[in-house]
Amino acid sequence: MKPALLVLVGAAFGYVAICAAAALFWLLAVRLPFPVAWRRSHADLVGLCYLGLALVPCVGIVGYALSTLFRRRAVLSALVSMTIAVYVAISYPSEDLHHLRHTVWTTWPLFACFLVGPPLVVSFRRYRPSRHEDMSKRRYDRWDSWLKKIGYFKKG
Repeated sequence: MKPALLVLVGAAFGYVAICAAAALFWLLAVRLPFPVAWRRSHADLVGLCYLGLALVPCVGIVGYALSTLFRRRAVLSALVSMTIAVYVAISYPSEDLHHLRHTVWTTWPLFACFLVGPPLVVSFRRYRPSRHEDMSKRRYDRWDSWLKKIGYFKKG
């Protein structure tokens, strides 16, 4: 598939994930059993908990899907596709600039998490050493240091 088409597929998937995260946030805000006293006295903290419970799974799923979708320049492609998805999600209901600015001002954590989160997940999945290589290297380093201690590598 062509890279531009892959970016559009990733943007469509990102837009669906943004809508799912917004719906999950609404569902958690209505149904999650925080006591009313907590909601009144710690409204910001409870709202942040709702936002975290709604965003973390959606951002992780989108990041995992984008890392398997893109082969070359995965982080850049994920960033471009999520920028398109966030722009479409922000600009869809707006008709004038004032409404767009108000939408961005009130919902910036949602869009910031989706703009930064999936490329970050892609970079973590792409640029980490494999577990097998890491374990075998550590095992041999420990073994070699033990052999040096007992004098196995002496010349002559």
